[in-house]
Amino acid sequence: MLRPLLSLSVRLGITVLLGVLFALLCFQYDWLRLVDLKMYDLGLSLRPQAESPSDVVVVTLDRYSRESCFQPPHFPISAHLAQHSQVIERLSEAGAKVIAFDILFDQLNPELDLEPFVSALNKAGNVILAGVMEAQALKVTGSNASIQEERVILPVPAIPSSSYQVGLVNVPVGPDHVARQSYYGRQFQGKWYPSLPAAAVSGFLGEAAPRLRSSEPFYIDYSSPERGLLTVRYADVLKAADWQDLLRGRIALIGVNESGLEDTHKSPVSGLSGATQGRKLPGVFFLAYAIQTLLGDDVVATLSAHLCLLLSVLLVLGSSVLALGSRQVLNLVLVIVLIMVVSASGVALTALSVTILPTGKLMAVKLVAAAVGMFVNFSYTKLRSSEQEGQLQEISSDLKAAQQIQRKLQPEKIPALEGVEISGLQIPCKEIGGDYYDVIQLDQKRIAVLVADVSGKGISGALVMSNLQSVVRTLAPKVPHPSELLPELSRAVAEIATPGRFVTLFYGILDLATRNFLYGNAGHNYPVLCRAGGETSELSEGGLFLGPFPDASWQDSEIQLENGDLLFIYTDGVTEASRGKTEEQFGEERLKEYLRENLFQSPEQINRRLTKVVEKFTGSRQFEDDLTVLTLKIV
Repeated sequence: MLRPLLSLSVRLGITVLLGVLFALLCFQYDWLRLVDLKMYDLGLSLRPQAESPSDVVVVTLDRYSRESCFQPPHFPISAHLAQHSQVIERLSEAGAKVIAFDILFDQLNPELDLEPFVSALNKAGNVILAGVMEAQALKVTGSNASIQEERVILPVPAIPSSSYQVGLVNVPVGPDHVARQSYYGRQFQGKWYPSLPAAAVSGFLGEAAPRLRSSEPFYIDYSSPERGLLTVRYADVLKAADWQDLLRGRIALIGVNESGLEDTHKSPVSGLSGATQGRKLPGVFFLAYAIQTLLGDDVVATLSAHLCLLLSVLLVLGSSVLALGSRQVLNLVLVIVLIMVVSASGVALTALSVTILPTGKLMAVKLVAAAVGMFVNFSYTKLRSSEQEGQLQEISSDLKAAQQIQRKLQPEKIPALEGVEISGLQIPCKEIGGDYYDVIQLDQKRIAVLVADVSGKGISGALVMSNLQSVVRTLAPKVPHPSELLPELSRAVAEIATPGRFVTLFYGILDLATRNFLYGNAGHNYPVLCRAGGETSELSEGGLFLGPFPDASWQDSEIQLENGDLLFIYTDGVTEASRGKTEEQFGEERLKEYLRENLFQSPEQINRRLTKVVEKFTGSRQFEDDLTVLTLKIV
């Protein structure tokens, strides 16, 4: 199936095709938009301060202004028409070119006298009142379903529409609830409703104003103007002097900035002029920054879709060529460097107000193309050595299967016995080993334990041991004494083992009632007996190993075990474990000392801790020989 990948042109074609397909999906479904926006935020935070002064003055309706200018009840803010009328008159007298309210006049008491307010609007002739476009859910009659419908909320009809202009004050927010954009207006039921920033700029520039009628949103330039945004308190406009020069020839934007009352949104950068807490910014300041962006001709366009796609294709080509090269490490470094260049370019172009790149998408396209190319290249490399790898995989599979089979030859569960705890552990030095331990319940009163070690390691030793295990399991329940079993085992080993191959084996039978332990040793390491008082000794009686001498005989030996006594049976993988490149071995003395120190632990804990001690001694987790232990404790 991978044979066609031998051709470099085919591999390159597959990589480019998949990379371009991913790029198309990215732009079609706007994947990674949040990453794009975060990279934009980074570039925005590096943008230098604007050189021109602000053309917008925010008339802030703070708590002081509310309490000093309005008679209770203070709410709704729009109900205080007399004060708003005076503010319009004073701002007009001061020379404000445009007066805009970020206050909705949609719910006014019919008993209010609107004449002074309407008169002030007509006299000023340059006032923009807020409108809002919102979605509402309408219930479908006779069902639980509902449909979403948009509507435009405007000032009350009692205020003649000829007396003011409408400016929508909606603040678009991104998927992370950050306000980065504004808009020019909305089409609704065949009529165009400009946004408040667009309406304010049109009124401010007059005939020189650009055509601000686009359905696409624009990014707000949050780089603070010289001296920041200009502000004056609503109360000062009504009661103080020496503020008129600040308003002359500028846009007056009136809105609430009292904490807890204003419609705040999260800004993309911190430390902005007008921010109330960290990155929280009242809606009136978002409008002010949007107006300033349009006035300063600072709208930074996003890169067109065609150019984005072309740039993506070029990045895919570059990534594919690098990924398919022979020097994989160098190519990976170059891919990472190119990704960093793309991200840095996106940030720099935003900071310099040149254009806005879909940086997240471009980085992802490059990364995916590189990953696909490396995967294809890896498949090609793998194909070239498929025959050898297939052989190795077959051998490995066989070894794993053999390992599982050998594990099943060991006792899966040691019988729970009253007054006796037994635990065994085996760690082969290769995939499979030549050690074997077993616990066999002969009858209700007796249990047999054994540990064996085949000379040599690996598969041949495992085959001998598997045959031995079968013979042991068959004969042990029928033969009452070790001295009778060992000759039978020796003859069995002689029949199956190659010349020079032999087996060492320790076999013992414990009488559960009397605690008498009858055993025989066929050339195996002497087990260590650790008495409850801490004295240690070796069960040193025994005879020849199994196999080379099929006619040999063995003698029975016995000991009496008491409460707290521990019998530790092991293979030479424990005591002959060597330290590093030296020939120093773990040895019997260290083993006895370890057993004395851990006498009061459970057999399972003793076995597992011993492996850690041996690992620490050798400085390696890989043993040079199979390690098998069986611990029996009288409790």
